[in-house]
Amino acid sequence: MGHINFKAIAIGCLVDWAGTALFGLLFGMIAISTETMRGMPTEQAADFLLQWSSTLPGVLFSMLFGLGFTCLGGYVAARVAPQETLINSAFVGSIGIVAGLPFMSHAPIAGTIAAIVLSIPAATLGGFFHIKKITF
Repeated sequence: MGHINFKAIAIGCLVDWAGTALFGLLFGMIAISTETMRGMPTEQAADFLLQWSSTLPGVLFSMLFGLGFTCLGGYVAARVAPQETLINSAFVGSIGIVAGLPFMSHAPIAGTIAAIVLSIPAATLGGFFHIKKITF
């Protein structure tokens, strides 16, 4: 456990959080602008998007892209760390759980539990991709 690379973990977490936030923002802007182009008022389109994000497809979509960026963060952490790459990747997933809990308040409990359970394996999978030289 002496080979924990805090720089690699920090960069991996930054990739995870920034990617998730930017993708969510971009998706939200595109979804709202699509609905406003169809004639829906902006406030109603924002409410519609918020309601959709609480449905099963919305939760699955959010979890998919969130875990995808967690996997990417684990990959980056493994790439930056010179050794013990999977440990550093797993730390990205662990920190992602703690940092993501405040944002999971509107999600159904099953989706929250699934995201918590899959976060560390997703980040570790990203580290495994680096070890096996699989690139994104």
